[in-house]
Amino acid sequence: LLDGARRILEERRPRELEIREQEKMRELFHSLGSELIRDLAEQYGTPISEKDILKLTEILTRYTAGLGIIEILLADEKIQDVYMNAPMGNIPVYIFHGDFEQCETNLIPTQADADRWSTRFKLLSGRPLDESNPVLDTEIYAPGGRARVAAISPGLSPDGLAFALRRHREKPWTFPLFMSYDFFDPLFAGLMSFVGDYGRTFLIAGTRSSGKSSLLGSMMTQILPHYRMITVEDTLELPVESLRKLGYNIERMKSRSVITRLETEMAADEALRTALRLGDSCLFIGEVRSTEAKALYEAMRIGALANVVAGTIHGESAY
Repeated sequence: LLDGARRILEERRPRELEIREQEKMRELFHSLGSELIRDLAEQYGTPISEKDILKLTEILTRYTAGLGIIEILLADEKIQDVYMNAPMGNIPVYIFHGDFEQCETNLIPTQADADRWSTRFKLLSGRPLDESNPVLDTEIYAPGGRARVAAISPGLSPDGLAFALRRHREKPWTFPLFMSYDFFDPLFAGLMSFVGDYGRTFLIAGTRSSGKSSLLGSMMTQILPHYRMITVEDTLELPVESLRKLGYNIERMKSRSVITRLETEMAADEALRTALRLGDSCLFIGEVRSTEAKALYEAMRIGALANVVAGTIHGESAY
């Protein structure tokens, strides 16, 4: 039933607009899938309950309008990283688990899966993944959670497409949450709350996966909601949508990735200078990687009209 319904649904190629509007596309495919499974069950003479129809419809939607096995993995809060190595069809998916660390799964994605994900990531991000642009950096959302995706194509990976996903929390980190996990103490929380209240500038430094973006996102919750905030990121990781639902006044900007160098997007230093022209706002810079460090320093030097100016930077020590 699933195979027959999937073949019929895949013949109805979704338009690019539908792919960009994920929720609407899932609703459409869920509605179509439910009717298809019911009709096919009748056609095949297979008795099936409404409960089973609903279960099969959810699976069908996941593998047509959704991201397949990626959604299953993102639904597990313990999974932090997902690695899909080339060549597809021969190598299992590897994960980094919160309790068991590096693990090998029994999931083996096919080449068709990889091609489908590649197309989906390109359409959702508006960024290329081809011979001249063999790297794609983007953010994905699924019912189970959201993640940052790095994809490489045959232009860089001789064995074919490969993917690495970093799972983000569905709900943003906050100071009380950090304290409950003993990540920092009340004294540090109080100090950084004053930093936010009185418009100071700061950089959060750390190694990969050390929690820089999580801490920066939690600092955004310390800004009073009536202050305007502007974020500048090459890959959208800061919890902007969650904060907007809470009533925060936020303008989000997406800058050019230093990896892909896509000419249709604005360079990070230019985006940062543009942010300074958009009025009295607090500035949060997703990551300082290149020449935008100069622009960020300039923003910090002038104080951005005495508002908070903050960013993250890679570094294993203050030195």
